[in-house]
Amino acid sequence: MARAAILNAAAKLYADYGYEATTIRDIASARGLLPGSIYHYFRSKDQLIIEVFTEGIKHILTAVCDATKDIDDPWERLEVACAAHLETLTTGSSLARVLSKDIPVTSPEVKDAIVALRDQYESVFAKYVAALGFATPLEARIFRLQLLGSLNSTTKWYRKSSKLKPADIARQFLSNMKRP
Repeated sequence: MARAAILNAAAKLYADYGYEATTIRDIASARGLLPGSIYHYFRSKDQLIIEVFTEGIKHILTAVCDATKDIDDPWERLEVACAAHLETLTTGSSLARVLSKDIPVTSPEVKDAIVALRDQYESVFAKYVAALGFATPLEARIFRLQLLGSLNSTTKWYRKSSKLKPADIARQFLSNMKRP
């Protein structure tokens, strides 16, 4: 329980202020702990960010895969995946929201681990986009990167009080993009 609470506190602080600006002391304070207590659960701040990304990827991957599991039409499946992605980012936990941030400036090993996690998630979208029938792999790749970039930047302007729901935004993003 304490481990999960620390992960959630770290994710919220990383999502709100960034990895670089968040200290172990900040995370401990958010949980009412002494800073040294964090090290009982995590060896380092680097291990903590990797675990935040790991849990965030699991959270958003589960949401997207569950939402799309019974959909055969490629465009409908992509739209539902986008809606699930946005729903998780905008109304889900901070664990998912931290994924929309830039990869933190840290050691090459940590960066490589985070990039591998991100790539694991993006491979799901790569599969969905490939099913759309683009003429070349480059067109599909650019489409996927543009789409995920748009989806992830939503956290910068979206407000929970908005009349627009994540599914509406996903539908509009896709309708604005040229179909193959």
